[in-house]
Amino acid sequence: MKKFDQGQTVRITVTFRDFSNALVNPSSVSFFVQTDADEEWTETAGVSPDSTGIYHHDVDTVDQSGVYRWRCYGSGTTSNAIQDRFYVTPMDPVDTDPGI
Repeated sequence: MKKFDQGQTVRITVTFRDFSNALVNPSSVSFFVQTDADEEWTETAGVSPDSTGIYHHDVDTVDQSGVYRWRCYGSGTTSNAIQDRFYVTPMDPVDTDPGI
């Protein structure tokens, strides 16, 4: 499982292909995220096309550490689903006491 530090923006890139392995654009793309603290999947906005069949979504990890699960669905003539997960390591608290 890939690991990232809390506070990093994690870019997830997804690729959509047809049965002949050609890159294709789905009619619509939906992206969902679930974290350890959340039991429900949350649909997120901000899926961006990079080129034909290639999209990305940036996940902000400022608020939470732990396992992030994601799913991306393409609909239309290219109905694909892609999913994976990654781990966000907790941010160490910063010691603000100058006497230490």
